[in-house]
Amino acid sequence: MNNDWKTGCMLEKAAFEDIILHANSDTEAEMDIGEIWFDTANDVYKGKNSVEVIQFAVQSDVDALEGRMDTAEGEIDTLQSDMTTAQGDITALQGRMNTAEGEIDTLQSDMTTAQGDITALQGRMNTAEGEIDNLQSDMTTAQGDITALQGRMTTAEGEIDTLQSDLSTLETRVAVETDTDGHGKMSYLKEQTTEPSPGTDEGVIYTADDGGDTVLYYKANGEVVELARPGQYVAPGYIAGMQISRASDTSITIKPGVCEIGCKLYELPNAVTITVPVTAALYWRGINIATLPANGNVLTAANFSTVAGANVVKSSDGTHWVVSGAATQRIIGIYPAADNAVLSTFTIMQGKYYCFREVINDTTPPTSPTSYNIGLPALGNGYQHGEYIGIASGDANTTMTTLSVGGNTTLRASGNDVAGSFSTHASDGIKKLHVTATNGTADSMNIRLYYVDIPTGMAR
Repeated sequence: MNNDWKTGCMLEKAAFEDIILHANSDTEAEMDIGEIWFDTANDVYKGKNSVEVIQFAVQSDVDALEGRMDTAEGEIDTLQSDMTTAQGDITALQGRMNTAEGEIDTLQSDMTTAQGDITALQGRMNTAEGEIDNLQSDMTTAQGDITALQGRMTTAEGEIDTLQSDLSTLETRVAVETDTDGHGKMSYLKEQTTEPSPGTDEGVIYTADDGGDTVLYYKANGEVVELARPGQYVAPGYIAGMQISRASDTSITIKPGVCEIGCKLYELPNAVTITVPVTAALYWRGINIATLPANGNVLTAANFSTVAGANVVKSSDGTHWVVSGAATQRIIGIYPAADNAVLSTFTIMQGKYYCFREVINDTTPPTSPTSYNIGLPALGNGYQHGEYIGIASGDANTTMTTLSVGGNTTLRASGNDVAGSFSTHASDGIKKLHVTATNGTADSMNIRLYYVDIPTGMAR
């Protein structure tokens, strides 16, 4: 209906325009227009009513459509929200699915590992079953061994009974010499009629008769040492008396005394005189007990001898002097062996050999260190000490400076002489001496030995 109204209006407009275009005069035009306007106004009024009716209907439809549109838009918004939520849920589900798939992979890996562990355990179980079989076999063997040991134990118990019986007998014997705490009380040693013979790396303590005394001995390495005899105490290195003195040009007297040799005391009850070697040159010799009595402990002149000073050495324990290589040959003293082929005059006093003899008389003294025999004992070990008087002289035109011994200035000059006492020591009896002068030359050097200290272990 709306389309028909619109079409009519369009036709009226076209007719109105055509009248205006073809009118011959204004009057005709006005008349035509009036007629047309009336008709048109009537039609317009009719059309207006129709339009209003149509507008009302259209507005109702529009309002209805707008309501439906609002509803549709709300539903669309709701759908969009639901779609967004659904998409979030889908994303979350996809994440959970990924996690689940990872966990499935892990579980599959763990299952593979578990299957490997099960296989390994099965192998170990098989091995353990084999070992159990072996242990059962070993147990059977052990049970057989136990049975055998029980038999041996029965035998051992019988032997123990025998040993206990023997021990009871031994305890009875030991009780005589051993206290209840296991410490020794005393030992009873019967005299042996024959000397024991200990083996290599062995020693033996025993008693034997000697002149009616029961004497205690120790034997090892083929050597016998007397340890004790009734009424005597033996100290290693002990010596008393037995001093020596010059008896003649070729003999020495040994005074009575006692000394220890091999832990046994030997006695010289009476003074004896022995002949000793002498030479033209001065040197010292040792007097030694060369042999021991076949029986008892009494010494005579026949038991003494002499030995060169170089063979006089300290004992292994350092308590006394012996002949080198012969520990039982005790040295009791030394003496100056010669003074123009006769014994030097000497006196023993206060641990010294006083002899006051000339040892050097040189009419052309050296001006640089020169070796001289200065008369000290040249024993097998250790330095010996001596005291000297020295004189060096020159003529009236000589001014002396020093007398040096061993490279050290010993005496200083006084005018054309050097004189005074000095001490020195040597292990071989040799010392370097020389004389110096500021002008001129010394024409004499005279050295006299005043005394020699008795070596430790010989003085008494």
